Amino acid sequence: MKIAAIGDPHGNLEKIRRIPLENVDLALITGDLGEADLLRKLAFQYLSATEKGLLNRNPYADNFKQAFLRSYETALKLVSHITGYCPVFMVRGNADISNYDTRKFSRKFNIDLPFLYDSLQTISGVRLIDNKIAYFQGIKIGGLKYFTDISWAEEFELASIDKIRKRALWETEKAERILNRFGTVDILVTHVPPYGIMDRVNSKITPLSWIGRNAGSKTILEYIKQKRPGYVFCGHIHEGEGIVKWGETEIYNLGAGGYRIIEL
Repeated sequence: MKIAAIGDPHGNLEKIRRIPLENVDLALITGDLGEADLLRKLAFQYLSATEKGLLNRNPYADNFKQAFLRSYETALKLVSHITGYCPVFMVRGNADISNYDTRKFSRKFNIDLPFLYDSLQTISGVRLIDNKIAYFQGIKIGGLKYFTDISWAEEFELASIDKIRKRALWETEKAERILNRFGTVDILVTHVPPYGIMDRVNSKITPLSWIGRNAGSKTILEYIKQKRPGYVFCGHIHEGEGIVKWGETEIYNLGAGGYRIIEL
């Protein structure tokens, strides 16, 4: 059996089309499906403005629907291309807009927005495995969606902010429960890399104070140490793209649209 593990595509269909999928049985995607740079920028600006008590409908609000639809449409095209060859299992990344956030932005901006994950699951062969176990031809696969680990908040000196700390602690405890429930898996698909493994920030779009820091998850690292999955596929820190052998586990940071085809 051949499995194609694909890193955060970010809507780059041209790059995904170069993956030789002809004889692949299953594709795994680590999240961040659509082209979302502008969408994320507008969303963060909006949230910042509302937190400061500014008007809900800001000057950039008119651009939000166009940016949202760009992310939505590129995600659907990309997944539709892959399912032309094989089934797709995927987890959500931090750049993917959930149904909850879609509903929130739709209400605040008074615009109609489609729900990406409802649309994706109408495509034959697509399965969202957020925080779930999935089986494929006898292979046990665990899917862990993006979450904020308390180790990240501490590494980036944000844990002193009460709102961030509380959310990170809650999400970390939830991730720990999910991974404990998974037990041993053959493959772990996660958006976030394990702490200290291909997770060092070195990007021009991040604050200078973040450069050189580890953005991975200690929760995921501990799971790898204890359960020793055969493979771990992740993305998120694109500059960390590469392969590391950790004991019995092969860990792949697939970067932005990178891929590996493994045979089981």
